[in-house]
Amino acid sequence: LNQSRNRTFALDVIAQQTRIRQQLPDIEIDFHAIPPPNLLSVATIFNDIPIVAVTMFAQYTAYSLPQWKKTIKSLNRTNLALINGRLHIQKLGECGTDDKLTIGTCHERGDKGVDRTPSDMHRCEGENGGHPDLIAW
Repeated sequence: LNQSRNRTFALDVIAQQTRIRQQLPDIEIDFHAIPPPNLLSVATIFNDIPIVAVTMFAQYTAYSLPQWKKTIKSLNRTNLALINGRLHIQKLGECGTDDKLTIGTCHERGDKGVDRTPSDMHRCEGENGGHPDLIAW
């Protein structure tokens, strides 16, 4: 827990990218242009280990939940589970931040100075954790 204080995922990724570039200067690494692996590719490669997939917390990705369910069903695995990350959002509160490099204020709908709806903002980190931490618990 102490190791994760005052850190953000974005800063960790940038630091890792810098380290790799220093160690392997002839190899170009672009985390922005290379998409992350999807559930199907991970489940196909790691077919003998348990996997827990969690959907994103942003409202704009809610459309993907039925496709995730369909993919999981098609794999016919007993060691693969899906958690709808938005399932308990209404009880937790629909706040979010657009701060990526710092711990930002969790804005509610209607807050002044907020450019977009909090349901589509980041909520993966915070002073005491975020929704992913809660899902993991």
